[in-house]
Amino acid sequence: MKNLPTAKEFLNRDESGVFNEVDIIQAMDAYAKLHVQRIKDFLNSEICERREYTASRMCEEVLKFIQDSEKLDKFLGGAYGEIYQSDAAANLKERVGQRKEFKKRKENMGKIDKNSKFYKAPALQERLQDIKYFFFFWRGRKRGIIFTRNIELDDFRYIFFPKGFEKYGYLGVHLWHEEGDYFNALYPLVLAMDHDAKPKFCPRWFLRFLHVFGSDRSIVRVRNWTLHNLLRKLTKGIAFVDWKTKWHSYDLRISIHAPMHLQNLADDIEHGFYSRGAQEELVAKIKQLDPNASIIWGSIERLKKQLENLENNEQQ
Repeated sequence: MKNLPTAKEFLNRDESGVFNEVDIIQAMDAYAKLHVQRIKDFLNSEICERREYTASRMCEEVLKFIQDSEKLDKFLGGAYGEIYQSDAAANLKERVGQRKEFKKRKENMGKIDKNSKFYKAPALQERLQDIKYFFFFWRGRKRGIIFTRNIELDDFRYIFFPKGFEKYGYLGVHLWHEEGDYFNALYPLVLAMDHDAKPKFCPRWFLRFLHVFGSDRSIVRVRNWTLHNLLRKLTKGIAFVDWKTKWHSYDLRISIHAPMHLQNLADDIEHGFYSRGAQEELVAKIKQLDPNASIIWGSIERLKKQLENLENNEQQ
């Protein structure tokens, strides 16, 4: 959806710059209708096009505005009344209720509701299995294709005596070689994530302990829900999901769970890494055609154009 003009820009859409009272009233009425149409489009996209559990936070804000009687008094007789009198408000209220219910279920994920009709008390054999694994806590479990790994001595070394970059392992980051272009690109991001994730009162060895015994040293498995949820709570949900390259060695893709400022940092690293890698590739091709070519770094498009000109000259 394209951005709406500001009120001043909308008023000045007539280049004459001469207005009377009628012109201004008509212009502001048309400007209000633009906003109404945008709100209608938003409600339609949130209500009709999304799945019921993905309604956004903005839905709650729009609903709060619509239900505010003091504000409605000003708009019921005008263009905003079209929104209030439509079915959009009722549908939006239902969608926000669904979103709150989903969030509630998500917060209780991993907790056993003994009052649920689906709850089935564990049999004696299952209780004995739990007691066995309480004493043999290092043993992994397996049920079907789902399993947890065995705790090894190397895990205790990882917790108390990490090697180099392993001290940030509780974030879920895996950098196998602590050198090279990829490590240099991701290292600042991991430091920033550690700065935001690690509580000041909590040592990293305890977070690594929770990572091993709670999350099974993984981003997809859970060994113990209590310890797993404690790790998520202490780190505010910040985690390094994955990194990879696609199409080209310089096409870096980073996936993290983090606030927006860390997401922006990850995006900047991706774009910068891609730009430098693409420029180096183009310069190498240019130097093959003309070893004495003058290179101006900083723009992929400029280097592409320079390469095209050289290739055209070669064909002629």
